[in-house]
Amino acid sequence: MGIEPAISLHDVGARLAQIRGTRERVAAGTLLSLLKSGQLKAGFQFPSLPATVTWVTIPNDYWATVSNDKFRMIRYSSENRRSGVFKVRIGDFADVIAPSMLDGAKGNLPAKLKAILSATTRSYEVEIKESEWEAYRQNQPVMDAKGKSGRPQKQEWRDVCVIIGAYLMNYLMNYQQKTSKPLKPEHAAEAIFRHCKAAGMEHPPAAATIRDVLSNIQARSTTIGKQIDSSPTGADE
Repeated sequence: MGIEPAISLHDVGARLAQIRGTRERVAAGTLLSLLKSGQLKAGFQFPSLPATVTWVTIPNDYWATVSNDKFRMIRYSSENRRSGVFKVRIGDFADVIAPSMLDGAKGNLPAKLKAILSATTRSYEVEIKESEWEAYRQNQPVMDAKGKSGRPQKQEWRDVCVIIGAYLMNYLMNYQQKTSKPLKPEHAAEAIFRHCKAAGMEHPPAAATIRDVLSNIQARSTTIGKQIDSSPTGADE
């Protein structure tokens, strides 16, 4: 089973440095921040069966354990022959790999396979799928020859926030009152993304980014609601 084309973390870091207009050759710190926030997803190719390769996506919380100093390994250094790549131990991802290999098998087999994988010290190079990078890149401001973006990112986000607000108002005041169905961020994000494109935005935030914003709005709404309920006047003072 083939895996779609992927890019090394070194090359992704170099591309980031270029589109961000930084003086760095490889924007290691920026890339690590994107991995931690989930704006980019990385993984590695694992030969799970003969003639079969599985793509293992690395969970976001893994990157929280990686320091900037360690991640700078993706930069080439004449003093370190292992530089230029970032590798992970397969044993750190036994929980992710075992279920995909066994395809729903039950009994003691999953636990045994997990134990075998956990004890394995072999490491694999981390990469980012070409399609993942392209989806991220298309949502970034286009830089001109002088390193200036074609459209201010703040203004673009103001326009997106207006559409998000309009969507939420209509949903809560109309659809939810009629159906009593709660808002689902993933469905709303897709609809809002379409509205952004219809409004003429060339590079609106990805639907996944909008989904995260909606989830944060829901969480913040709960917090603010509790503060208002606890206020003697019924208002957030």
